[in-house]
Amino acid sequence: MQVLERRLGEVEYLAGDEYSIADIAVWPGRSAAGTLSIDIQQQYPNVHRWFAKIAERPAVIRGRDAEKAVPEKYLQKSAKLTPEQWSNMFGERMHQAVRL
Repeated sequence: MQVLERRLGEVEYLAGDEYSIADIAVWPGRSAAGTLSIDIQQQYPNVHRWFAKIAERPAVIRGRDAEKAVPEKYLQKSAKLTPEQWSNMFGERMHQAVRL
């Protein structure tokens, strides 16, 4: 967090003055600070500003809304596949598709 804070005190986004793939790659991991009981707004104001600015982007909002729309069956930690689903993903049907 200290590295991010220092860098974001120098520039608007990680790679400079424009939003880039660096921001896209790092932004989701920043939310882990909440699980570490870190007060980002107080301790890291530049990181807080950057995180909030990216969170307002329309594509980020759409992506976060899409997370809420994931069907429950896809959120299982240990999904139970039917024989046909297993074949499509790992079995003969998948291997046949690759040969086409």
